[in-house]
Amino acid sequence: MRITPPPVTATRRIVKFRVINPKSGKLVGYERLMLTKDGGVWQFSLDDKEWEAGIFEGDDWHRDQASGMYNQDKREFYENDIVARGMKTNLVVFSQGRFGMKDHRGHSFAYPDRRSMVFGLDTKLRIVGNVHQNPELLKSGEGTA
Repeated sequence: MRITPPPVTATRRIVKFRVINPKSGKLVGYERLMLTKDGGVWQFSLDDKEWEAGIFEGDDWHRDQASGMYNQDKREFYENDIVARGMKTNLVVFSQGRFGMKDHRGHSFAYPDRRSMVFGLDTKLRIVGNVHQNPELLKSGEGTA
């Protein structure tokens, strides 16, 4: 579905999402909401490079929010990514307006204090998968990547 956006004056914040097909677990593309003083403009992209106005049609997609942080391999952390340091894996989560992590038992940890939106996500973490394509990596908390 294409929507003609209003003219964008000054972007104040961009919120980006990875869009996943829930049946196949495969990446569909990306969507972003550009917030301005005049409102918001939705855009979509197949490759995270070229953007067009609108969103992906259908309401059954999984949307994982981007954290805005990158690891040392220049890969961006997204909600529902499975990350590893050494052989231990954790799940990136977005809760109560903040990013953090959960261990394989579902225990939350590494949430930031009130001054920071992201905590625990650092450049040394490897992104080894996500819950849509690799849920088995969370079962024991140990990854092989």
